[in-house]
Amino acid sequence: MNKKLGLVSFLKRPKINANGLLPIYLRITIGGVRTDISSERLIDAAKWNKQSQKRTGDSEEVRSINYSLKAMEMKVYKAYEEIGR
Repeated sequence: MNKKLGLVSFLKRPKINANGLLPIYLRITIGGVRTDISSERLIDAAKWNKQSQKRTGDSEEVRSINYSLKAMEMKVYKAYEEIGR
């Protein structure tokens, strides 16, 4: 497979909920075609590090959110590799 894979985690600002929390999405881009997938996690925008694409902090909740995002990325990479064979 010669199409480039890109992954980005981001907050979907138009989808803010009543508590002021934003959903975290994973954007998958392959060969210029992109798809957004919800992580089904919500966070306060002030606690999101846009540069590292992670939740900031050191609590158990932070580790859980960041682990979930990393697990989603790994599933995408694995599927991409399997399709490329």
